[in-house]
Amino acid sequence: RLIVSVMVIPVAASRLIGDVVEPAKRSKFRRAFESGFGLAPLFGKFNDLIAKFIHMLLGSWGARLAVAGTFMLIALVGSYVLMPPTTYLPTGNRNLVFAALIPPPGYNLDKQEKIGYRVESVIRPYWEAELGTPDAEALPMVPHFNPTTGQVDMVQPAPITNFFFVGLNDGIMFTGAISADDSRVNEGADLLNSVIQQQPGIFGGASKLPLIRTGNVGNGIELEISGPRLEQVNQVAGAIFGMILGNPQLNQKFPVPDPGNFSVPQEEVQVRADLVKAADLGVSNADLGLIIRMLGDGAIVGEYIFEGDGIDLKILADDQNTGEATYVADVPIAAGPEQVVPISGFANIFRTTAPQQINRIERQRSVTIQIELPDEIALDDGMAIVDNEVLTPLRASGAIPQSIKIRKAGTAAKLREVRSALLGEWQGFNLGSLMSMFTSRAFLALLVVFLLMAALFEGWLYPLVIMLTVPLATVGGFLGLRIVHTFVPEQQLDVLTMLGFVILSGVVVNNAILIVHQALNFMRGTAASETDDGEKHEALEPRQAITESVRSRVRPIFMSTLTSVGGMLPLVISPGAGSELYRGLGSVVVGGLLVSTVFTLLLVPSVMSMVVDLRSIMVKRFR
Repeated sequence: RLIVSVMVIPVAASRLIGDVVEPAKRSKFRRAFESGFGLAPLFGKFNDLIAKFIHMLLGSWGARLAVAGTFMLIALVGSYVLMPPTTYLPTGNRNLVFAALIPPPGYNLDKQEKIGYRVESVIRPYWEAELGTPDAEALPMVPHFNPTTGQVDMVQPAPITNFFFVGLNDGIMFTGAISADDSRVNEGADLLNSVIQQQPGIFGGASKLPLIRTGNVGNGIELEISGPRLEQVNQVAGAIFGMILGNPQLNQKFPVPDPGNFSVPQEEVQVRADLVKAADLGVSNADLGLIIRMLGDGAIVGEYIFEGDGIDLKILADDQNTGEATYVADVPIAAGPEQVVPISGFANIFRTTAPQQINRIERQRSVTIQIELPDEIALDDGMAIVDNEVLTPLRASGAIPQSIKIRKAGTAAKLREVRSALLGEWQGFNLGSLMSMFTSRAFLALLVVFLLMAALFEGWLYPLVIMLTVPLATVGGFLGLRIVHTFVPEQQLDVLTMLGFVILSGVVVNNAILIVHQALNFMRGTAASETDDGEKHEALEPRQAITESVRSRVRPIFMSTLTSVGGMLPLVISPGAGSELYRGLGSVVVGGLLVSTVFTLLLVPSVMSMVVDLRSIMVKRFR
């Protein structure tokens, strides 16, 4: 853009404009067209009104201080009040509904198949109907819970395609579908949820998969519960899981625990060596473990290399498929050259229950609960709900011992990391907080902009005046985002929207640069005044120079702002696929440009005139 504006625009303008025709020789249509059909004179009067108001404003110290103080107070308070809830990434409108079903322990594939047929019998009318037909209009309605109002409404799902149901050996089942109508994907999730709730003994829930998925959940929280004792971890995880299921704002998308069956132990057969008898026979724990593996799925005892490829050597027992796990008690083992004893002769075999899966985090036993939040609830609000309505009551009642550690992971942790990298992390008035803020991306972006302007203006004072427009742009960005959030609750302050403020900090200073630079030219006598038909003007006193700068720069400021806003506005108001990704960024840029443009015309002249007056006073005093 810089190269085109310097090299291409002047050449194209000289070719397109051509010879200047006197106004008297121009046609009426051309005169009307060049005047914007009467708009140009109107805006000319608007320029004069703004210039007169600025000239009057610059004559009073009180008025200038009031303008500067009021605008800065509006920027600080407005940003705090208007900032919408924060989330990590927008969910997007991905046309895929997915659900996980957790059955009671011990369900085999035959039982899962029967469950699948029951689910299909309810779903069948929805995939047999075609969109836009009377059959589609007659499909049964299903309940939908609105977390913002707390009410249950009845909605009608659209026909679905590509329905699937999958059962795994570990008992977990999955199901999902694609909606025939891209705009009614959430109703498909309500359909699967209603079907799952009809299945006895089955836990699970369906949700629309996010377009951008990081980790195991999209817009959600992963609670990592860890501790030294597995029994305590399972007990705490069960209490938290129950509180989440009882919370209408957190249970809309079924929370998924990992392990999925942490609270349901599975029957198993344990073989424990009798240390005295095993030592007398010369059988170690390692030997006993090898024997039991051989009698089960087989034990790998070595590797055979064939033409450069390794082949595992596994020992399998002939009667491993007896169907009775305790048969190992009678299996004879050669414990010496002439001594053969059954395994029960040196080991104790008994039935018990044990966890089906044990996870660990930092060597601690752990259970993870994945909470997928509804689109209407921001990640910040979701974390506050978890803290205030789940964890705090459990800690107050003593259900969470001191030895249990609970950490928020997933997108909640990523949001905290992004916010710390972008804005810094405030931990109180200490050196660490200052270092975190001074090394943040936002501060570095502002610092680069300031240093570039300091090099161009060959000074430090006037760039500071220009940088005051950045807080005004911030409150404008929050205002635009708040307006969009009011009409589209799903639009929140996500990471992509945060980048809009970084972009805004480098864009809004352009208007202030125009005013300050032109005012300096008038003060130095190096610019022409519009009132003198382009003739060189003598150096103007600061008040008149700033007034003339505003008068001459109002039109280009408005032109650049309106063209930028006009180009970004379709991103904000036009719906469609992918609009949720750039809607927030567009609203921040549009709101920031509009608000900062109006405020810049008043704040920058006021602050610049005070800076010039103070500088003159200091020069006279210390001369």
